[in-house]
Amino acid sequence: MKKGMMKRTTLLMMGTTLVIGNLAGCSAGAAAYATGVAEYHAIADEIDVTGNVKGEEELTYYADVTAPISYLDITVGDVVNAGDQLVAYDTSDLERSSEQARLTKDMGISNEKGQVQASNENQARYNKAVNDEQIYMYLYNAVRMNSDQINQEQYQENWDIKCQYDSIQKSIADKYKKIQEKTNEQNSTNDEKRKKELANEIGELQIDVKRLEKDLATLPPQEMNPEEYAKSTYDANWMEDITRNWTQSTTVKNAYEAKILNNYQKEELEKNNELKELALEIAEDDLLKAQTGIFADFQGVVTDLQVKQGAVVSKGTPLFTIESNDSLKVAAQVSKYDIGKVKLGQNAVISIAGHDYAGSVSEIKQFAQSENGDKAKVTVYVHINEPDENVYLGLEADVTILADEKEKALAVPIECLYTDDEGDYSYVIKNGVVEKCYFTAGIKTDTLVEVISGLNKEDVVITDAVTDEQIGKKAVAK
Repeated sequence: MKKGMMKRTTLLMMGTTLVIGNLAGCSAGAAAYATGVAEYHAIADEIDVTGNVKGEEELTYYADVTAPISYLDITVGDVVNAGDQLVAYDTSDLERSSEQARLTKDMGISNEKGQVQASNENQARYNKAVNDEQIYMYLYNAVRMNSDQINQEQYQENWDIKCQYDSIQKSIADKYKKIQEKTNEQNSTNDEKRKKELANEIGELQIDVKRLEKDLATLPPQEMNPEEYAKSTYDANWMEDITRNWTQSTTVKNAYEAKILNNYQKEELEKNNELKELALEIAEDDLLKAQTGIFADFQGVVTDLQVKQGAVVSKGTPLFTIESNDSLKVAAQVSKYDIGKVKLGQNAVISIAGHDYAGSVSEIKQFAQSENGDKAKVTVYVHINEPDENVYLGLEADVTILADEKEKALAVPIECLYTDDEGDYSYVIKNGVVEKCYFTAGIKTDTLVEVISGLNKEDVVITDAVTDEQIGKKAVAK
C-alpha cells in the first residue's frame, strides 16, 4: 500500500461479503474495483429441487370382508383422528354365512361319526362272517373226510367181492371145461374100465362145481348195507347243509367287507371336516371384522376415496387413503447430476407458500422414474422438522438440500470466480496491482466458492468484471 493511503476496513458476514471501500482518496492513477476478502465461512453444496408435501405415514385401507358398507362419512380432505371409526358394514349376510358354515361343520362331524360307527358295525359283522366261514370250511372238510373214508372202505369191499366172484366163476368155468372134455372122452372110448374112471372123475368135478356155485351164492352183495347207506346219506345231507351255510357266510362276508371304511376313506372324512372347520373359522373371522369395522390408525387427512356409503365391496377392494398431517415430508425429484451428492441425514431448507422450514433427508429411493417424458429422476424424501398450520398436504415445496456441509471453509465471493482451460482462477489485488491467481475450487453456492488451495486468508479478490489486460496495473478497492 502506497504511503498516504488510508487504511481500509473490511466486514465479512455469514454468506455475505460487504464491499471494501477506501476511507480516503485513492492513489493517483489506480483503478478502483469492488472486492471481497478470502475468509472462513460455514458453507454447503446446495442442491435445489422441488416436490410435494406428503405425510410421513400413508396408509391405504382395504375392505376386510365382502359386504355392503352401511356407514362411510368421510370425503377427500377431511381430517381424522386416531381411533375414529371410518367404516361400518352391514353384517346380515355374513351372519347367515357364519351360521351356515357352523351347521355344515356340525353335519360333517355327525356324518363322519355315523359312517365310522356303521363301518365299525360292518367290521364286526364281517369278522363274524369270516369266523363262520372258517368254521363251515373245517366242518365240511371233516365230514367230507369221513364220507370219503366210508366210500373208500365200500369200494375196497366191493373190489374184494368182485375179485372172489371172478375167481369162483373162473374155477366153475374150468371145471365145466374139464367135465366136457372127460364126457367127450367117455363117449369115444370102448374101454369099460376107462369109462368107469372117467365117470368117477366127472362126478367129482360136478361135486366141485356144486361147491363153487354154493360159494358163489354165499358171496355178500356189492352194495352198502342199511347202516352204511344211512351213514352215507347223513354225511351227504350234512355236507349239503354245511355248503349252503358256508356259501351264505362268504356272501355275507363280501357284502360287509365292501361297507368297511379303509384308512384313506377315513382320512378323507377327517380332511373334509377340517375344511368345514376352516370355512367356519373364515366365516366367523369375516363376521368379527365386519362387526368391528374400520378405524383410523393415526391422525391424518383423507387424500383418496374410492367408494361410497351403501356400496357392496369385495374383500381386498381399496377404500381410501390417509396421510398423516402431524409428521410431514416432501417428496422431491433429484436428477442424475445431483443424486450422487445426496446422503441420508443431510440438512435441508424447505420453502412452502412463503414460509421456510428446516428439514433433513430421511429416505432415498433406489429406483429412478420418468414422468411425462422427462428424464428419469430419483425420489428423495425430506422430513419437515416442525411443520405448522401453513403446511398443507399436496402443496408444492422448494427444497434446498445442504450437501457436503462444512462449518469452517476458506471461501471467496462467487462473483470473483473465472474458469479457463487451465482451471479456476480469480483476479486479486496484491501490492496495489492486479494479479491473476489460479486456485482449486471446492463447494460452490449462489454466493460463495470454497478455496481448497491457491489463495490465502485475507487475500483481496476483485468481484467486478476484469480481463487479463488489467494484470499488473495499479488497483485499489472501492
